[in-house]
Amino acid sequence: MRVWNVESGECIYTLRGHEGTVWPLAVIGEGKWLASGSDNNGTVRVWDLESGFECVHMLRHESSVFSLAVIGGGKWLVSGSEDGTVCVWG
Repeated sequence: MRVWNVESGECIYTLRGHEGTVWPLAVIGEGKWLASGSDNNGTVRVWDLESGFECVHMLRHESSVFSLAVIGGGKWLVSGSEDGTVCVWG
């Protein structure tokens, strides 16, 4: 994944770690974290946007992650997978 400066059009970070296509994204904690879901290996990665875009958590489904949502005022991340599961992470 790449993070772009929208004003300059420059790529400022390249986030590495997912295998395959990254489908859903969700911003958590008023911009403190970014969650991303993988089409290939069923992982959700949580990136710390305040400390240089480090991956701070990796969450797992059995298959592709197709949806992410933030609920509870930013307290929980919900992920939906092709395997028919919905997980609530807190």
